[in-house]
Amino acid sequence: MSTPLTDSINALTTYANEVTGSSDTTLSDAVHTLASGYGQGGGITHGIEVVTESSGKITDYIVHGFEEVPPFLLNYVGYNRGSADGYPTVSFADKPSVLGKSAFRGMNAMLDWSGLTEVEKAGGEYAMAPARGSALNDTASVVNLPKFRGFVDNTYSGGNLFRPHDNNNNRPYGPLTFNLPVCTVIPQYAWYQYAGTGLSITIGSVGYAVTESKGQPFGATSNASGTVTIYTDGSHLDAVKTAVQQNAGSNLTFVYKAAVATTYDGTSYAAGDTIITS
Repeated sequence: MSTPLTDSINALTTYANEVTGSSDTTLSDAVHTLASGYGQGGGITHGIEVVTESSGKITDYIVHGFEEVPPFLLNYVGYNRGSADGYPTVSFADKPSVLGKSAFRGMNAMLDWSGLTEVEKAGGEYAMAPARGSALNDTASVVNLPKFRGFVDNTYSGGNLFRPHDNNNNRPYGPLTFNLPVCTVIPQYAWYQYAGTGLSITIGSVGYAVTESKGQPFGATSNASGTVTIYTDGSHLDAVKTAVQQNAGSNLTFVYKAAVATTYDGTSYAAGDTIITS
């Protein structure tokens, strides 16, 4: 079905091998509009730059000029390319601060996570969840989101933040390391069905206590092993633990640390101390 977004993606693909240097004003809301002068030293000011080899093979998509990545922005990027062709990488010329709902859902390309370090909020579910396990089998990647606090509206429980959307086999994939030091509300189903050996996830930090977790952020993770470290305080620990470990895999170790000086079960803990491990 033709939509403004798919029409935009199709138009960009057409431009990949034949750049005119003029602006295409037919693209909806300038989401993918090519800036005048592209290919002639002007560059793209707002849109997606398609990088190709001399053969015409797409090697990179560079996102320009978005403070907020729109919903489903990259839903069709590289979707029909196979692993034998090599997957393009999605990177960012300007680091966004907000991701729209399902911004990367359905993407069949490598995501450059280093371009997301300025992200503070996500607009809804699947915001950071690319689709194809075969396209993102990069277990060495480290996801650092030093400014990410949660959803635009943290009353929204349908998170699926990092949960893969893979219609082929419903199997997740790397990265294995996630650092979210200022996230204080853990989204529902955030790592649901995630897999991999050596998973290392840290949520919260000293001074930033996790005060709430929506249901099953690590649900159905029977194929995952590793450590999840959560900074919280004594008054919230029991409720956070119950929600975090709901339906979680037995090979995950959960370490709860004190984000501030706190008391739990009659014992005092300094900020940074381990309160319990389960």
